[in-house]
Amino acid sequence: MSSKGQLIVNTNNPVPLTSNNQASGGFFSFLFGIYIFLFIIVWIFSGFAGFIASFICLGFSGSVSDKLIGIFVAFLFGPIYWLYFGLNKDYCGRSPSRVAEF
Repeated sequence: MSSKGQLIVNTNNPVPLTSNNQASGGFFSFLFGIYIFLFIIVWIFSGFAGFIASFICLGFSGSVSDKLIGIFVAFLFGPIYWLYFGLNKDYCGRSPSRVAEF
């Protein structure tokens, strides 16, 4: 404190947040950032592809409720649409495969 009771703050020399003056995280933080970026890009593109595929499936045979659920899942949950597509065998005109009889 100064002689008048005021607090003097020195802004010319800020205290480093880490002991060796490096940004915290380093290379791991960089790799994690790349991983998150790639995850977001894949999520967006697979969600967009699922949304387009759900509209394409409107032209195939199947129940109306399956088609509406497909559009709803693709619109709200993006890439999770592909789980719905894979697990619902009657969706988008797909039926269980028939084994050829010999």
